[in-house]
Amino acid sequence: MVQQWPKAFCDLKNRKCLRTPNNFTLHGLWPDNYIGQLSNCAGAAFHAITDQNLISRLESGWPDLLQLNYKGARGQSFWKHEWVEHGTCSTTPKDYEAYFNLAVDLKNEHYILRTLRQSGIQPAVCTPSGQSTVNIYGVNSSIVGATRSQIQIRCKINKQNKKKPRTLLYEIIICYDSTGTTVINCPPPHIGQTCLQNSGQVDFL
Repeated sequence: MVQQWPKAFCDLKNRKCLRTPNNFTLHGLWPDNYIGQLSNCAGAAFHAITDQNLISRLESGWPDLLQLNYKGARGQSFWKHEWVEHGTCSTTPKDYEAYFNLAVDLKNEHYILRTLRQSGIQPAVCTPSGQSTVNIYGVNSSIVGATRSQIQIRCKINKQNKKKPRTLLYEIIICYDSTGTTVINCPPPHIGQTCLQNSGQVDFL
């Protein structure tokens, strides 16, 4: 289960985000077979979701940061992409609503931002100065302590300012067994090489 920090996503490449929640949001639920990530498996075709309860859950936990309107196929293109590329390889390849509900359920089991705050790790939006540089080892320790399993952390470099590129905390990955009920150790590397530049100091926008 991959969660992303929206402000980092939007900051990269000057993406024109129409929403930037102050919380981690789902990037995807990506099955693998312990060797590599699975993609584009045989599964049911995606049809626009009409269940308003599910749409509300996805809008809150798995929003398309580049969209405001979730009506019809065009408004749900992000969810369609995630289903076709990843959901068709899940344990419910014929039921995309079950896949999306499971993803949101798993996200809600581990409130990453609250876990980090309990360890004194705050994003820039929550600090008086509007800036926040955090130690990636502290981030890792905080979440591993909560999940009791090894996670993966990914960072990205914003090179817009060529003289002073910034390393951004970008994604947190928590791994589950094939049933989607038990947290397991993610495979290495647990901390991406990009995160380790600058002695593990990264910007948490």
